[in-house]
Amino acid sequence: MKPPSRFGELITEGGRVIEFGEKPHVGSSMINGGFFVFNRGIFNYLSENDQCVLEREPLEKLSKDGELMAYQHTGFWQCMDTFRDMNLLNEYWEKGEAPWKVWKE
Repeated sequence: MKPPSRFGELITEGGRVIEFGEKPHVGSSMINGGFFVFNRGIFNYLSENDQCVLEREPLEKLSKDGELMAYQHTGFWQCMDTFRDMNLLNEYWEKGEAPWKVWKE
C-alpha cells in the first residue's frame, strides 16, 4: 500500500474541479498545492464545529456541487513545508539553478 500523499488531489475537467480528496493514498492527478480564493458562498459550506477541516467536507462538497475551480500550473513548483524542503530550495538557489528566478540582475 502506498503511503498517503503529502498533498490534496484534484480531478478536473476544463478547469472545474469535479473531485477533491485530501491526501489520498493513490495519486495520479494534480495536487492541491496553491492558494484559495473564495466568495462569500464558502460560508455555506463551513460548520461552526471546531473540528471542521477546510480540506475535507467543505472542499469535497464544493467539488461535488460544481462550485470549485482550479488553475492548472504545469511549471516548476516545490513546497516549502519542512526544513528539508527549505534546504533543497536553498541548494537550487546557491547553485544558480532556481527555476523560479525569471528576472535578470
